Amino acid sequence: MINEKLERQILNHVKVEYPKEACGVIILKKGKENYIPCTNLAENVYDDFVLNPKDYYKATKQGD
Repeated sequence: MINEKLERQILNHVKVEYPKEACGVIILKKGKENYIPCTNLAENVYDDFVLNPKDYYKATKQGD
């Protein structure tokens, strides 16, 4: 179960990207969960999602 702050971050990202597909990663940093929004590189951003590997790499540098 995710905490309320994390849920708000995810929902805000989804609202910004709508009607496109939105996705991100949740990292653990100093014992706290953080949401990192990622860029969708799919050809059809309305039906598919391809995580930008650069975004994923940056997220891994911030936490687990």
